Amino acid sequence: MHAAPLPEDEQERLDELKALNILDTDFEQAYDDLTQLAGKICQAPIALISLLDEKRQWFKAVTGLGVRETSRDLAFCAHAIVRGSPFIVSDAARDERFSDNPLVTGDPNIRFYAGIPLVTAKGHALGTLCAIDRKPRELTQDQLDALKILAGQVVRLFELRAKNIALEKSNQQKAYILSIVAHDLRSPLGSLLGLSSLLRENWKTFEDAEVTEALEGLADSAASTLALANNLLLWAETDSGQLQPHLRQVPLEDLFKEVAQQVEGLVRAKNLQLKVVCPNGLWAVGDPMFLRSILSNLVGNAIKFCRPGGKIEMIAQNGERKRVMLSVQDDGVGMSERQLQAWERESVLESSQGTSGEWGTGLGLRLARLFAHRLGSELKIQSRTEGGTKFFMELSCGEVPRL
Repeated sequence: MHAAPLPEDEQERLDELKALNILDTDFEQAYDDLTQLAGKICQAPIALISLLDEKRQWFKAVTGLGVRETSRDLAFCAHAIVRGSPFIVSDAARDERFSDNPLVTGDPNIRFYAGIPLVTAKGHALGTLCAIDRKPRELTQDQLDALKILAGQVVRLFELRAKNIALEKSNQQKAYILSIVAHDLRSPLGSLLGLSSLLRENWKTFEDAEVTEALEGLADSAASTLALANNLLLWAETDSGQLQPHLRQVPLEDLFKEVAQQVEGLVRAKNLQLKVVCPNGLWAVGDPMFLRSILSNLVGNAIKFCRPGGKIEMIAQNGERKRVMLSVQDDGVGMSERQLQAWERESVLESSQGTSGEWGTGLGLRLARLFAHRLGSELKIQSRTEGGTKFFMELSCGEVPRL
């Protein structure tokens, strides 16, 4: 018996299969109907929708067979997904690849097999729609063409499932984000109302220093509210597809200075040190607004989780192969293992309190990650509890691509 080799795109294929969240699910009428129709058209007693993971072939739909999975090593379908085209075995007992296969020598006594790979829009064959008989035979051209059409319908069911999963995930994330935003707006809005009421009722008896302190509190609360509103608006526009990057050569030194000036008041209020490191003339391919938002949110996060007197660095440096590395790092409280796992899962980070009682939604980091992805990069993180945090990403400093 000859085991099938692994497809060249095996890992990507498995990733897409797992993302469908279809393995080990119940039978569904739409898949059952297509399988039964395949069996009738091909006049075959057995028909399957077979999906292959690392170790097995699992049947989403099955007719004429009393099991829902077999070992992948025995699977005819494992050969079919490597070919990526219709795979026909007229007589398995006379085929050296299968003649000693337990599925041939024993139940279900396969002789004839015809499998059509289920190839997605990404080009990955997740499994097959196949017809099986216990006697040697061939398919007519009409039967083969019909089997291909039915396989296409199975793939469209997969695509519909993927869209439904994405929609459900998006709706859950929106509901969660909005609930967090509604909660965290209370803190700065409450401060605005409290401080403004205090000033209105007692301003005649306040010393100048007390008035200044109250006004600074008002300014901080207003800034927090505005930053939250801006992030929410940007996230909504990006999520709806209205906001797309316009790539160009962006001078990084000017951008870094702009971001540093933007957060100057917050840095001074916590007695932090913000160091900007960017060589003269260094630039990257990106969208200025996207990059400004990424850096502002990362520096804002660093400010929030640095203790008074802490240090933050915003760095741009040349990398290899016409790449430039951007990073924001701090010596703050760092992130827990649970928070890092949430980041890896691309979950919404929980709202958490900063070192001076600042509240946040995690929306800024989510937006920074989304914008980095839209720029063709990936926002990565290194962090440990009480060991500070470093966010970093790479961008091209070569030619501006045409979109």
